[in-house]
Amino acid sequence: MDAIPVYDLLRGKMAGLARRHGLQEEEVLVYTEVLTPEQAIGRPERRDFPLLKGKEKMVEACLREARGQAYTGRPGFFRGSLAGVLELDLRDEFERAVFIATLNALARHAGLVHNTLHCRDLGPGDCGRRVADFLS
Repeated sequence: MDAIPVYDLLRGKMAGLARRHGLQEEEVLVYTEVLTPEQAIGRPERRDFPLLKGKEKMVEACLREARGQAYTGRPGFFRGSLAGVLELDLRDEFERAVFIATLNALARHAGLVHNTLHCRDLGPGDCGRRVADFLS
């Protein structure tokens, strides 16, 4: 059981998705690498993003042709199978980032979502305004 119950739910959903798409037995390589701030979000109009200040990094997982990203304060490199990702200790910040980035890539591979990469350049400001409008 994970420290936060939502991760148990996500782990179960990820395992089911992998099973439905025949990926649970197949060796699937997941590469997670640290992106530079410019690779991650480009050159947004605001400069106060934690990524730009060096407080967080963006990691990216590649699952076949699909990519997914996640933020972390503990970046690193991971290469392993999807089954291995399902066994990670999600109380660990780096392993949690690998899990989330991989889940995003898997959901993209399955066709469930399309926006698994952080928006870039003017996108973060536009997205922030849309979220603020939605919440007001």
